[in-house]
Amino acid sequence: MAFWRTATALLAILLLLAAGAPAQTPLGPGAQWREYSLPGPVRAFVVSFERARPDFDLVMGFPFERRSSQTKEIPSAIATRYHRPPEFDVLAAVNASFFGSGNDIIGNLASEANYLQWPDLSRSWPAFAWFDTGSFAIATRPTITDNQARFADGSSIGIDLLNEDRLTNTLVVYTPTWGATTTTIAQAVEVIVSGVNYPMRVGKTMSGTITAVRTGAASVNNAIPAGGAVLSARDGKGTTLLEKAKVGERVTWRAGLSQSIWNNMRLAVDGAGWILRDGAANTSAWSGFSDDFKGRHPRTMLAWNATHGFLIAVDGRQSGYSVGMTFQEMADFCRDVVGATDAINLDGGGSTAMVAGGSLVNRPSDGAQRAVPNVVMLVRRGGPRAKTLVDSFPAGGRQLAWDDKFTANLVEPFAPTAPGGDGHVMVVMDPAGGFEVARVGERSDGNCVVEASLYCDYRPGDAGDGHERIGLFARDQGQGAFVATSFGGGNSYVMTYDSDDGRIRMGKVVNGVLTDFRDGSRLFARSTAWRRFRIVCRDTTIEYYLDGGLVHSQQDATFAAGTAGVGYHEFFANNANMRGARVENFEYRAQSVFHATKDAWLLK
Repeated sequence: MAFWRTATALLAILLLLAAGAPAQTPLGPGAQWREYSLPGPVRAFVVSFERARPDFDLVMGFPFERRSSQTKEIPSAIATRYHRPPEFDVLAAVNASFFGSGNDIIGNLASEANYLQWPDLSRSWPAFAWFDTGSFAIATRPTITDNQARFADGSSIGIDLLNEDRLTNTLVVYTPTWGATTTTIAQAVEVIVSGVNYPMRVGKTMSGTITAVRTGAASVNNAIPAGGAVLSARDGKGTTLLEKAKVGERVTWRAGLSQSIWNNMRLAVDGAGWILRDGAANTSAWSGFSDDFKGRHPRTMLAWNATHGFLIAVDGRQSGYSVGMTFQEMADFCRDVVGATDAINLDGGGSTAMVAGGSLVNRPSDGAQRAVPNVVMLVRRGGPRAKTLVDSFPAGGRQLAWDDKFTANLVEPFAPTAPGGDGHVMVVMDPAGGFEVARVGERSDGNCVVEASLYCDYRPGDAGDGHERIGLFARDQGQGAFVATSFGGGNSYVMTYDSDDGRIRMGKVVNGVLTDFRDGSRLFARSTAWRRFRIVCRDTTIEYYLDGGLVHSQQDATFAAGTAGVGYHEFFANNANMRGARVENFEYRAQSVFHATKDAWLLK
């Protein structure tokens, strides 16, 4: 092993320097793939992509586009099903999770910011995550910290499974990614829930309205409503669910994990072997695996460095063509040839396959692609060149698909009525305290206008206990943290109001630290009233409007693109003083940073 490792680390680099690096095959701007021929012999295939591009996403694909499928598919077939350019352009894909029979997938699953499956607590495998910010992380196994469904009467029931086949005396939550129906066979109790505040993030309270409670023959294989969910339970858990679930009432649940960083993840998958950590072979994490498992096999990996992400496939078990790699050889290759600093080992062996540009590029050891239960896809999101999103928060609820941070920020009656309003507002606030945001848009939104009416509640009488801060943000870089320093810290342009002194700030937040562009000429509004806030981002010109009038213009290039929305942060010693951000008549207009044409209506 030592000799081969040295050959890989030294001879491969010398060969690459002498002959030039393998030719790149472009997959589009910012992404390409290469084939490496190394001593051994070993054939390796690497897709690299720029982390900073907000149009890139890592998305999990399932056979027939549903997690519930009992029939597996080959990776190229799965990738083809999801390929819908330009809105959803699948550039590349590799096989992903370790798996068992049927639809059994081992470990954490998340995709498109929706958490889909809890960790396998019987294993201590590491988990890989791709975040809203475009960053990556590998973490040791998280534990489940909150798995309760809570009902209107205050009672709760423990949730046993998330998007998995229902077992004896279990309660399962099924979300739309599972498929069109629950696929259940045995009669039990299935509770139909509509209007769920997706995406289903870790540590976030999910909420929806119970629209039906099905028992007997009607409890089998119910449809999962679009934007909804089904709570399915049998035996004793089913009896309790039937007692608690009432049509017309709300039910809430959480997918809680012990590590808070998972709240921001867009994709998660478990691997068997944390191969490379901070530029060094992570040998201390390999002791739990057998010598055979750590030996030379076909391999699939996810890796990254400061600027790029990598999808990697290594062929093996084919004498004279490619023998595969050991754990140590993977670490050497990822660090010394690919230039990665961190890497994780996914399912390999006969499952190893890479699709790039719509074609299989490696040579699977089985002689053909093996059918698998999921793949990780590199996707370019095109989407519409420009968008207009409006929410007047009618009595029936929110009109946009808001991405809440920790809780369901619902529509409530409120007086006094905002100008042009209907007496209903969205209240943005986490009842547990701290900060909360509700956001819309995409990471690739560049030039934009975000505006809303905010109820500025001037309360100097509460200043001795603290204050609350409300406001709008634009070009959020993925954390969705407003003015908080946790969860990566807020990073966006903001316009805020403080309840204790009435100060209105117009500035930017960098890692949770707010800089007021008008600090030398501070603006105050020392009265309680509805006020119209507006932020306009036009290239590097950032403008702030109050009640229709321009109050500040700033040249700043810190943030080029990101999401927008409403933020709230409380600084009270006594949380009873929290009232939240009351919002009415929200409007957001934006265009992608990858479209140069400027629209006059957008910048008016």
